[in-house]
Amino acid sequence: SSVTRAEFVKMTVQALYPETQITSCLDDEANLTKYGLGMDFWDVPRDAWFAPAVCIAWSKYLVSGYSNGSFQPDRTITLAEGAKILAVGFGLPTLNAPDLTSLGDEWYRPSILALGQAKAIPQTAEGYDHRLTRGEVAIMLARLLDVLEENPVAAASLSPGDAANPVEWVPYVRRDLKFSFAYPS
Repeated sequence: SSVTRAEFVKMTVQALYPETQITSCLDDEANLTKYGLGMDFWDVPRDAWFAPAVCIAWSKYLVSGYSNGSFQPDRTITLAEGAKILAVGFGLPTLNAPDLTSLGDEWYRPSILALGQAKAIPQTAEGYDHRLTRGEVAIMLARLLDVLEENPVAAASLSPGDAANPVEWVPYVRRDLKFSFAYPS
């Protein structure tokens, strides 16, 4: 059967964070605020079964909701939405610089490419708008947990101070286009 956004977030959060952190999220004001804003989805009541998972996902930047202030927990999740949540949650690199043209304009493309590189996209997925099933989500999480287990440093952080084997940041400069950035080697 298909998976809702609330179910997907709960499964993902349970795979990534300890249960004590999840259950205490709604009680910790630091988790409920960022940029001076609070987690205030009008369709996520604090007593909902999925509220603690959404709280963790929001506080860890896995989800941001929609512009109308909703989370839409009952909506079926697509591969595009799931890929973004998983790529952020598992710390997958989502930018193959300096070749920026391959990413296109679609917001989901970098996340889908990252999941593809991690071999975490099920063969049954038929496109970015594919509605994920429970079996497909299980496959995706299992494959990403295997990647995390095989290489925890790469999945943990791109910040040199956080990694046992620091990532070397390579500058990329285009003076003719007046921009520059750094990317992990």
